[in-house]
Amino acid sequence: MKRIATAALLGMLAACGAPEAGNQPEQAQAAAVNEAEIFVPQGDDGNSAQAAAKTPALGLSPDGLTLVSADGSARQVNFGIAQDDAMRAASVVAGKPGNPMLNPDCPSGPLDSVDFADGLTLFFEGARFVGWDVDDTEPGRFTTMSGVGIGTTRRAMERSVVIEVENTSLGHEFRAGALSGLLSAPGETGRVMQLWAGTTCIFR
Repeated sequence: MKRIATAALLGMLAACGAPEAGNQPEQAQAAAVNEAEIFVPQGDDGNSAQAAAKTPALGLSPDGLTLVSADGSARQVNFGIAQDDAMRAASVVAGKPGNPMLNPDCPSGPLDSVDFADGLTLFFEGARFVGWDVDDTEPGRFTTMSGVGIGTTRRAMERSVVIEVENTSLGHEFRAGALSGLLSAPGETGRVMQLWAGTTCIFR
């Protein structure tokens, strides 16, 4: 179970879902992001502050993905957008994807999936983006805007979200609204091992 600092990127995102002229002020306000909540991956070249200033970020969201630029602006890549648009957006941060694979036996019905090298998988149905999954290939590589990601403890997660945990055939499975995942243990020191949202190919 597997599981943005350039003008070109912002232009691409605008093309994915440009608002009508009459709705621009309202939609611009809705797209605003609290700067204190922006997660920017840290570089490991000995100058993390400089690296962070130039590094795009990809946030996990219960309704899709969030692309965050170095200047603090953010754009949503919501479930339902075209597959090609979602792939272009994710590739800016996650790099070159693998080849799409069709799984006709997913519980929700046939889904196409695309894997990225750092543990991120995107799911598509009818050439539309419908879900994502992150495994423990690279802990901390992708997080929600509040910092929840692979390796986060239950204690830390519950500072920002309310979760419900139950034992299922998958293990210690939790839900936080539309966000789901697995913990290494049910207690407060249990760590997130997998995260997913939307329509995915989870077998129980």
